[in-house]
Amino acid sequence: MRYQGKAEEIEAFRMGIDYGMGKDLSVPVMASHMVQPMKRVIKNGKRILVPTTDKVVDHKGYDKQRMRNEPERIRFYKSARWKKVRELKLISDPLCEQCSTPDNPVLAEMVDHMIETNTSEGWERRLDEEHLQSLCWSCHNKKTFSK
Repeated sequence: MRYQGKAEEIEAFRMGIDYGMGKDLSVPVMASHMVQPMKRVIKNGKRILVPTTDKVVDHKGYDKQRMRNEPERIRFYKSARWKKVRELKLISDPLCEQCSTPDNPVLAEMVDHMIETNTSEGWERRLDEEHLQSLCWSCHNKKTFSK
């Protein structure tokens, strides 16, 4: 097999064959830069190709779906009342309530509902300060995603 031109070079690259520069062109070797399988995803409203190993989260699509299914909860988290309560909670309790110690203070970045707001009790108490806790991202993610 002999190198013929640009079309063969492109095809060889796509198949992962490298003919090498200045080497015997009749002996193909596998390229170290193998072409990865791709998948088509929609990211930020645009269709793009990404390697199949990439995890792509379309936040716009997720937010649209949540807005359709849970519009009242979305409006609540965007409301001025929630933003004010959240700000006051972080001012009154600036350290993570789960992992912060006197020897190792950890700044809280998130206000979490102790009882989830998708339950009736949690929804009724969503602005109750005794029902809220200040958490760092790590503790919040452990609590939220362990369920």
